[in-house]
Amino acid sequence: MTLPQSSSWIADILATLPDDKKQEFVKDLAYNQLSFAPVSGEVIAAKEAKEFFDKGKTGMGMLASLGALPLAGPLVRPALKGIGKTAGAVTKPLMKLRDPELRGNVLAGQSNYIDNYYAPSADVTPTALEKKVAEQYLKFKGRDTKPAMIDRTAQAGRGMLKWAADAPANVLDAALNPVSRALFKETGINRRSQQKIRKLLMGGSEDPKQLSRLLDKATAQGIYMMHTGQQAGRLGKLSPELEELASYSYLGDAYVPATKENFLKGVKQTETLRDGKKLYVPPKDLETAYSFFEKNFNLRDGAKLVIKQPTGKSGNHLGDLVTKNPTNAAGRKAAEKMKKTGMKRTPNNWREALIEQSDGGKNFNVLRQDKDGGVWVRSGTAAKPFVGTAVVEGGVAGYSKMYPNGNTISFMYDQHDFLEKIPAVGDILAEVLPKDVVAVAGPIHHNIFSNKWGKNLEYRKSSTTETPTLKKDPSRMTQEELQGLLTDITTVRPSGTGVAKEAAKVGAGFLTGVEGTRRLMEDEE
Repeated sequence: MTLPQSSSWIADILATLPDDKKQEFVKDLAYNQLSFAPVSGEVIAAKEAKEFFDKGKTGMGMLASLGALPLAGPLVRPALKGIGKTAGAVTKPLMKLRDPELRGNVLAGQSNYIDNYYAPSADVTPTALEKKVAEQYLKFKGRDTKPAMIDRTAQAGRGMLKWAADAPANVLDAALNPVSRALFKETGINRRSQQKIRKLLMGGSEDPKQLSRLLDKATAQGIYMMHTGQQAGRLGKLSPELEELASYSYLGDAYVPATKENFLKGVKQTETLRDGKKLYVPPKDLETAYSFFEKNFNLRDGAKLVIKQPTGKSGNHLGDLVTKNPTNAAGRKAAEKMKKTGMKRTPNNWREALIEQSDGGKNFNVLRQDKDGGVWVRSGTAAKPFVGTAVVEGGVAGYSKMYPNGNTISFMYDQHDFLEKIPAVGDILAEVLPKDVVAVAGPIHHNIFSNKWGKNLEYRKSSTTETPTLKKDPSRMTQEELQGLLTDITTVRPSGTGVAKEAAKVGAGFLTGVEGTRRLMEDEE
């Protein structure tokens, strides 16, 4: 049903309807008008999405969820309404075929990155329509509607719209394409993500200056595929290529139960050297690090754990903890103030100075001080978020034990909840991602005074404050080798037998309902 153009049009339609149909027409008309309104449409879309997910219709739930997006929803809903009807009719015979090996396939095709959503871009000029939608959204939220804020919000809306516009083809491909279904079932590789990785690699080949960052993004998309399958509860093996990517990205076994035993075993694999000697973290400190890990998340039963490599294209966590962690600057400010006032950097004074810099927990949280003088702090607040350089969106939690002499032992904790953090959509999609995946990096040893920002701060140079270095793994892939692995991931194909089985399940519905989207998907090959 299309939207009415005038009140006379409505009167003409009502005049042609029998009495028993008029009430139904008016009801449908009101529902459609509310569906396309910026605010009520979000509520209706969220309700419809939940109903689809409750019935096990993941693809339709995904489509309806996108209509709930605060900024993109008003522009997405009209297009999705027609697509949703087509997809719903075609996928109806498949609703009973909820293969556990396909869990997560519908969501794994989305990009793990939303352009201009988390940071402004000088290259993006919003259109008048985008600004109007942004202004309405800001007014509804009771927020500032100055031109700069409208432009920034419109930029985020454009990024969200681009991200959402990719979803219909992803859903149809994942649910109805026998090749895509067989590929994910046999290997854990989503065909649409495969295309995204290929496009990123092509961009790196065309512009070598961008290769390093594009490899970051391609690696992140591969990790996102694996994470999403785990979150959805997918059963089945990964391809050797994905297994190798996991080996490159993580230390030890990936996706093990998030238990204390696995945490302690995992973090001990990060080896740091000082003057050629291995640095050990006291068992009590590792126990404390786990207790903070456990309290930081509200993990559900069955949560999975990965221990991240501290460096590499999967994320430069070493660099983030040393240069991006907000508490490093806070520690230097505390020491600078103590220096100016002539206060000795005793353990007690050090703790009090850090508490002052925390500004009551606004900047970071001071958790406790151990008998050895080290103060445990937790970084990552609304006012001072800890955002690293990794491509996977979202902030992280940093836990550090900081000593008066600047020596610091740091850990980074990150829950993979990219989809769940998207406004309005997150709470809906979380229902089809019942498993938690958490990543840990550390322990990282560093000294917050031994750099250009702390050059004016005196500290007793000794063997304990010499710059530590991570122990290198001689077998770890180079950038060129990683590029080759990612290329291999884009060329993986399912078996002919697997495709035939999925074609038999999809049946004639695929041929009649998806033919209209075939060219769209083939154009991206």
